[in-house]
Amino acid sequence: MALQVGPDPVGAVPGDATEAVFTTEVLMAGGEQPDFGGPAMHGRRGGRFLHLTRGESAGGRFAMFRRAKLLLGDLRPEAPAAAGDTGAVLEARLSLTAPDGTPRCGRPRWPGTSLSPGSSPAAAARSR
Repeated sequence: MALQVGPDPVGAVPGDATEAVFTTEVLMAGGEQPDFGGPAMHGRRGGRFLHLTRGESAGGRFAMFRRAKLLLGDLRPEAPAAAGDTGAVLEARLSLTAPDGTPRCGRPRWPGTSLSPGSSPAAAARSR
């Protein structure tokens, strides 16, 4: 599993690890509808997201077979505003195992994710 930065997996950890932590810089532009940018950001304004990608490494190549799309537009409105005001970390914690025991993929919803402010200008996705 890895954070997808552009087309590449970054910070890969084994799929059976008890925890995976991915950290990336997320820049926020204010306004009526906040916008996000940064090296791991994907999508268009109003629809920005991060990808957590699952795959297999063989011969120095990563072959993706599943992804989870974390839409930043799904965040509670006060969360990005608080981080933007302070330059804080937004930390997302989510289980990457679906209720049926398979790897979570698709579009996990933030309400099932705990989100808390931190203390440095980055964003972290932590899974268990």
